[in-house]
Amino acid sequence: MVKGVIFDVDGVLLNSMPVWENLGELYLQKFGIQAEKDLSEILYEMSLKEAAEYLISHYGLKQTVEEVTKGIVKEVEQFYVEKVPLKEGVREKSSRWGSLP
Repeated sequence: MVKGVIFDVDGVLLNSMPVWENLGELYLQKFGIQAEKDLSEILYEMSLKEAAEYLISHYGLKQTVEEVTKGIVKEVEQFYVEKVPLKEGVREKSSRWGSLP
């Protein structure tokens, strides 16, 4: 008996890369701050906490690490709810199993 299933929709059904590639920039835009050109490359290998610390120190943010971390997570959530597009061909292929919005 199957008790649960894990299915990774990221990169399979959804194209979520835009949010991950521009997350620092999206967060800073909320404060009217222009991100440096290579911010995504700088943050790429950092943990969420390290990225928050970097944004605070480099951009002079007044928020705490916890506040920045929560703000970044909120950006991701908002992207998935409002903006994440289906990958090309998903809508057409899904018509065999039912409709997608």
